[in-house]
Amino acid sequence: MVMGISKQAQVAVLVKPVYFAHTQWLGTLATSPLGGSAPRELLENVADADWSPDGNELAVIDHDHNKWRVQYPIGKVLLEGDNWLSDERVSPDGQQIALFRHPPNVDDRGDVIVLDRSGKLRVLSAGWESLEGLAWAPSGKDVWFSAADSGEQYCIRAVTLAGKQRTVHCGTAPTRIHDISATGSALVSTEENRVAMALVEHGATGKPGEERDLSWLDNAYGPRLSRDGSELLFTDQSGQAGHDYAV
Repeated sequence: MVMGISKQAQVAVLVKPVYFAHTQWLGTLATSPLGGSAPRELLENVADADWSPDGNELAVIDHDHNKWRVQYPIGKVLLEGDNWLSDERVSPDGQQIALFRHPPNVDDRGDVIVLDRSGKLRVLSAGWESLEGLAWAPSGKDVWFSAADSGEQYCIRAVTLAGKQRTVHCGTAPTRIHDISATGSALVSTEENRVAMALVEHGATGKPGEERDLSWLDNAYGPRLSRDGSELLFTDQSGQAGHDYAV
């Protein structure tokens, strides 16, 4: 999995990746020349990595001994704790890192935070239902990120380093920011997930019978049948379910 390409034509990749949650994987960070030799392994249990603007250093998020850490450069820990960290990006001047801080589980709600090279932390935007995708504006004065007030209806937002926030784009489909070029062109994707829920009863022969659709809204999660099989308990994670999901 490609993490980034430096100005020195070095590629940072995750080898032996294992799925963690949402769009996140954990693996061994390695580097190699672009189109060159086999990757050189650097660090295990890495979730995110980003190059410094000059291509000489890597910022990483790793999960070591059940703690989430930010290192920049590798070997210098700027932040360590129980909260899941993701989507780190180094600022255009190489002096700060923007990233997401989530709860200490696999829930992708959380805050947009910034770290400087001394480890000083500032919260730029807090309390989002879901966060997926982050990038620095070329000026280094804004952080763009995709966030949802409820469900997974992501809109692209921007926040200044002083915490002033605005909406950049909010379409009919969830929109995720991936990167912004030096000229200001944004790379985005639109995504829409729908989850159905169904009941399949076994017939007298033990073979599966007819499937019955029991979908409620469009993102059911964790269904549990009552002991007598007459009732179903589940969580819905869609935007229609409102903030904090619905049971």
